[in-house]
Amino acid sequence: IWKYVFEPQNYIVSSSHDLQKYKMDIRKFKAFPSLNGEIQWYRCDKCGRLTANNINNVCPTFNCKGTLKKYDPHEEMKDNHYKNLYQSMQISKMKIKEHTAQLSTKTAKEYQEQFIKKEINVLSCSTTFEMGVDVGELETVFMKNMPPTPANYIQRAGRSGRKKDSAAYALTYCRLSSHDLTYFNKPKEMINGIITAPKFKIQNKKIIKRHVNAAIIAAFWKKYPELFDRVGTFFEEENFNKLMDFIEHMESDLLSYIHSFVPETERAQIEGWIEELKSENSLLVKERESYLTEIDELETDRKIRFEKRLRVDKIDQYIRKMENQNLLTFLSRKNIIPKYGFPVDTVELITTFYNLDKNYIQSSRLSLQRDLMIAVSEYAPGSEVIADGKIYRSQYIKRPPKQDEIWDSYDFGLCTNGKCGNLNIRRHNTGTKKFKECPICGSKVRYINTFIIPQYGFIISPVIEDAQTKKPEKTYIGEIHYLGDKSELRETKEAKAFRFGNYSVKLQSTSDDELVIINTSDFYVCHKCGYAEADKEKKHNGDPFIEVPNKDMHKTPYGRDCDNKKLYRRTLGHKFKTDVAIITVNDWLDRDKALSILYALLEGVSKFLNIERNDISGTIKYNKISSGDWETRFVLFDTVPGGAGHVRRIGESDENLFKKMLEISLSIVEQCTCGKNSDGDTACYNCLCNYYNQKYHDILKRSYAIDFLKSLLQYKVKIPMQMK
Repeated sequence: IWKYVFEPQNYIVSSSHDLQKYKMDIRKFKAFPSLNGEIQWYRCDKCGRLTANNINNVCPTFNCKGTLKKYDPHEEMKDNHYKNLYQSMQISKMKIKEHTAQLSTKTAKEYQEQFIKKEINVLSCSTTFEMGVDVGELETVFMKNMPPTPANYIQRAGRSGRKKDSAAYALTYCRLSSHDLTYFNKPKEMINGIITAPKFKIQNKKIIKRHVNAAIIAAFWKKYPELFDRVGTFFEEENFNKLMDFIEHMESDLLSYIHSFVPETERAQIEGWIEELKSENSLLVKERESYLTEIDELETDRKIRFEKRLRVDKIDQYIRKMENQNLLTFLSRKNIIPKYGFPVDTVELITTFYNLDKNYIQSSRLSLQRDLMIAVSEYAPGSEVIADGKIYRSQYIKRPPKQDEIWDSYDFGLCTNGKCGNLNIRRHNTGTKKFKECPICGSKVRYINTFIIPQYGFIISPVIEDAQTKKPEKTYIGEIHYLGDKSELRETKEAKAFRFGNYSVKLQSTSDDELVIINTSDFYVCHKCGYAEADKEKKHNGDPFIEVPNKDMHKTPYGRDCDNKKLYRRTLGHKFKTDVAIITVNDWLDRDKALSILYALLEGVSKFLNIERNDISGTIKYNKISSGDWETRFVLFDTVPGGAGHVRRIGESDENLFKKMLEISLSIVEQCTCGKNSDGDTACYNCLCNYYNQKYHDILKRSYAIDFLKSLLQYKVKIPMQMK
């Protein structure tokens, strides 16, 4: 063969520059398309390799055990978009649909199947597509912003190219934010990032309680299988009384089974959880009351319309829809039994709207749910949600099922002492806005507002528009505040005390400690029907309530005129419990400096514990211990509702382990190369900045954390004049 290519035909000719190198004479070769039937193609049934060479049907790919099969390009590519486009140059219309957790399960499945069948060309998705979704021959993924972590990036980009004969193309658009621009300049850090295995404690009470509920209800259905049917059947009085009786007289075998899967440290609470499940204040009972209240409203209007000889078909249809809801979906959506992922306190933005005077019921195929921590912002009255091509605007805070009940409400105010700034909250007091002195420092507390906990969810406005390119409106939440250091709780927290340099440091950790997050916007709320409007212009700032003129009479969620003329000034908030660790330093640290130190500690702790950085977060708290002495508290907490046990490991550390955490924190900020020419007066994504603390990026400085950590660890540090 070697001689053949040289001697008679000279297919390869010697290079004129180097006799040891050769090149082909391309004039001696002819290329022709293989689609004319002259070549038989083969494809491996395992690796998908395409080849025109076939010896005993063995795949030529090294170590592949696949078998070659005949491949007909004309048949296999008859529906290929690009082949048809470039041969005909006819551009076809693209059908685009949204695929998010906001869709009902049925609708989402329908869109997914249409996408696989190529009846839908593009799916616009939220993070629901990150986990385990196979959408057939998907080749291209566009990300409209840089994902928070490498784990998110891999899950999103990994949706493409999953078939053996498909290519994968992922394109990420970077917004003008510090997070996106950081990885725009250093993309390999997103692709090469380390992904650690998730860790959590099985003692999470939210998880356990919902599994206990599930075990009890499942045993009830095993005894009464005919009641595992639909929501309407399950909530009928006779059937629901059977469940209450079943719980009241629980069999010993079931109780033993529950004890078998509940962690030993939590078994003492089983009896209390069972009592809670059957009590009047249980979630199960409350959700049944809410369901029955809505059915009663509809039935009442149906009767009135029927007597007036008006149409009732829309009401009948919706009653049937409510009664026929999937029972498991309903119970998991209402936080009664477990569902996929960590247990969160989810609430719903209800997209059904009534106008019973006109026999009109606006319903949709959506299931808009959010963690309450996010919902107090994204579902707040006036906020807009884009789902399935429509804009839905929140208008009502759903009331408790009984008319004489009201939402859980809390007054809150800020301490006027600039060094303290403590958030003070109390159960809503209708008698006065005046607070007692701040329990931390004794200063006056300025009343800010009263927040409602919207545990029953929200209802949309009847005005629904087609989605536009403009960004939907929303309100914003403030920072998270720590509540658990009240005097009656402080004594229960065991603290370890260490001496580091000139500082005395205390470590404490607790489970089920309390924090609060509050929406920073004001709303005017009708306590009778739940109607609410955002006070965007702050026209009535400071007033406890306003009178609504008759001409501006608002409607109830059922489309009737509400006869209540009084709207109270309120905002929204959410109290939650999780695991907390407190690092207390015997000095008052300026808040800007304290924030830089806090985020350095969070980076070091997450690296030391080998956990995802986003699994923990933190806030700053101050405490006055004498007339002129203050403490700064770095409050670290698990972002998982109920706690995952991460930060508690800090409180359980001895002096050497805690010192190791400090050393890792110092190494992160000291070895970072950002701001080398500015004495560390900057911060970046390699040290303090991350996706979730973007609002503080302008004030974070490595130098604050470096100086403080060095002084703790007794390293040499240049002390600024003002500190001397």
